[in-house]
Amino acid sequence: MIPGATPSSRFGNVRNEGRLCGDCNNRKRNFSPQSLVGKKFVQKFMKNAAIVPQDADIFDKKQVFENCSDRLIDPSFDEPSKHIRFDPASRQFEYLTSMGELMAERFFYRRKWLDKRLEELNDDMKNAVENVQQPEQIRDILIKIVGHSFFIKEFYKYWSKIKEQGSASENLAETEYDI
Repeated sequence: MIPGATPSSRFGNVRNEGRLCGDCNNRKRNFSPQSLVGKKFVQKFMKNAAIVPQDADIFDKKQVFENCSDRLIDPSFDEPSKHIRFDPASRQFEYLTSMGELMAERFFYRRKWLDKRLEELNDDMKNAVENVQQPEQIRDILIKIVGHSFFIKEFYKYWSKIKEQGSASENLAETEYDI
């Protein structure tokens, strides 16, 4: 998962809510949306702390994020599929918004690291769907452990659909042979 648009090194004490793997954290670095450069934000509970600049605004995630389109996608706030379409079969992306394009520039270009990660997540979800009674539990555990909820959910849907189609065609074949 990719956390919010306000790195604490530039905007003060604003907690990132998403989990990042090391590769994603390196790619995020100190990214700052141009529309937020020069602004100072703090969590509400910090407003009266002695170390907080008097001109700092209370961080209202909804207000900031709804008015900032030059930021990274935050899965704890945004619905990633509104900005990026991912095809699990080909592992290709289609960018639907400017935020989706920004994510591509920051995270998906020169994507050797991502291809490896996607291959691992694909294999994990394929094995779970094919071999586990309740694969959605494996899906949820993977999301909690490694993040990448967008990709894990897409692979889960893909392999579940493949399994369902396979079961349907097997049932059809059995019916035809019974005649």
